[in-house]
Amino acid sequence: MVEKFKTILEEIKRSRGDVVLFALMRMDELTDKWTVILSASWAKEGDLEVFKYILNLIQSNLSKEEFSTIARIGILDLGNSLVKLITGTIRTEGKTIRLQNTKINGFSIQDAHIFQSFLGDSKEILTDKESIMDQRGEEKPQKPQIKKEKKE
Repeated sequence: MVEKFKTILEEIKRSRGDVVLFALMRMDELTDKWTVILSASWAKEGDLEVFKYILNLIQSNLSKEEFSTIARIGILDLGNSLVKLITGTIRTEGKTIRLQNTKINGFSIQDAHIFQSFLGDSKEILTDKESIMDQRGEEKPQKPQIKKEKKE
């Protein structure tokens, strides 16, 4: 399913333009379903046309079984606190970042695939290109390493 969401992101960028944040997240430990999160300058919260566009893309790219694992689609404004938090800490730089059993500034993330996260003017980036490991898994969890980026 992850590869299919990479394809969906490419189609969104090709047809609509730049995307600030595109992620697939499970944030509720009681519900084993995913939330799709999109934030872009052209996508406003409550815009039914954008919602339908994203919904149709997801439906046409996923099998019925995969689609049944999606609980919601969130179209979030650039100023949304979750958008600012993720884009202020993580830059994907062409790679998908995976977070598991992580808490970021009070937001509990059970599992997440962050396909696109653009920082803007922030000076910090996540430099660990590997997944953040599940703290309940066999391997020891790795903390993301934050590197100060020098502005030139």
